[in-house]
Amino acid sequence: MAEKNLLVKNSLKYIMTFGRGFYIHLDDSEKNDVKNYNSPGDLMASFVIQ
Repeated sequence: MAEKNLLVKNSLKYIMTFGRGFYIHLDDSEKNDVKNYNSPGDLMASFVIQ
């Protein structure tokens, strides 16, 4: 769709409305295993030793 200029928005959430996506509900104990990177800074911060 992007190659054909058919996207109204450049949003992953918007693009996913066209697919056969699904949600995976995580228990609280599993949420620490999933990371959300919204910027290069978020990614770089994940490499900092704490």
